[in-house]
Order: sequence, then C-alpha cells, then structure tokens
Amino acid sequence: MHKYGLSDKISHTCYESPKEPAENIEHLIIASNKIALQSAYEHALTLGYSCEIVTDSLQGDVKIVADEIVDRVLKSDVDVLLFGGECTVNVLGEGKGGRNQELCLHVQKRIKEYENITFLSAGSDGIDGNSVAAGGIVNSKSYCDDIDEFLKNNDSYHYLKRGGNLLVTGATGTNVMDIMIAIKEAKHV
Repeated sequence: MHKYGLSDKISHTCYESPKEPAENIEHLIIASNKIALQSAYEHALTLGYSCEIVTDSLQGDVKIVADEIVDRVLKSDVDVLLFGGECTVNVLGEGKGGRNQELCLHVQKRIKEYENITFLSAGSDGIDGNSVAAGGIVNSKSYCDDIDEFLKNNDSYHYLKRGGNLLVTGATGTNVMDIMIAIKEAKHV
C-alpha cells in the first residue's frame, strides 16, 4: 500500500510516468473558465442581449486590468462583455477583501459617470481573498467619494458591504478562475 491508501496496482495502472497517461484512462475536461464563459454567453443571448467573450486568460495588475476592461466596454457596441482569468493585487493595507472585490472598486472609479454600466467580478470557487464574498457588483449608483481610502487599505470588502454590493455565494466546490461581466444598458430589452 502507498502512504495515500492506494494499492501499488491501482496507482501504477493510472500513469506509467507523470508525463504519459496510461492508454486505459480517458481524460475529459468537464469544467473550465472557457466553458463557464460560454454558458454565460449563451444565457445572455437567450435574454436578448448581444454578447462577446473578450478573453478567458485575463491577467495582470488589478489597476491595469480595470483600465483595460473599462476601455473595452466603452468602445464596444455589445450589451454584455465577458472576461475570465485572474488579476493580481499588491497588498499594502490590512483590510479585508480579494482581487475580485478590489477590481470592482477600480472599475467603479472609472464608470462613476456612466449610469448605463454594471460590472460584476467573482471567483468561481465562491471565495475572494480573506473574505466570505465571491466578489462584488458595482455601478455608478454605488460609488462613494471615500473609495480611495478603502483602496489604500485594501479594504474593498467593507466598501462593498456598506453599499450592499457584495456577491456572496458560499464555497462552490470547484474553481475555474474568475469571471467578470460588464453589462451596458440594452436598448432593445
């Protein structure tokens, strides 16, 4: 028996080597960021929205990513834009939150003048950083002038909680990276 409780025979038949799967094993991807985005895309279409999957490999500093997302949204004629991946945060403060919540605050700073844009960012596992939230949902109505004080302390959780803008799902039991959805007010819905 192996130390993990598997017999030598079972573990050996699964893989000949770490790089080469055995012939009798079928590998099937049942969940991925791309699959999640495709499901969101199809659902948006059933609701009558025009939709575009922008990327499933978003990455980089949260401030830069926020600017790229907003720039793309403002230039687009599409009602719903979908993004997937994971950005990074340089944590300097002692607040509560995670990369999705912080991304929401940076996006919100840029969309505060646009009443027709709503933005959601969430971890597919239901957990964002050191908080119970998966992420947040923001628009121009949820903007508060003290946003920079919360960003300085990396305290996006309390900023979003105060306005009722946290997205709390509980742990989902799976992780296919983060999902971001930008919705522009649809003219035909």
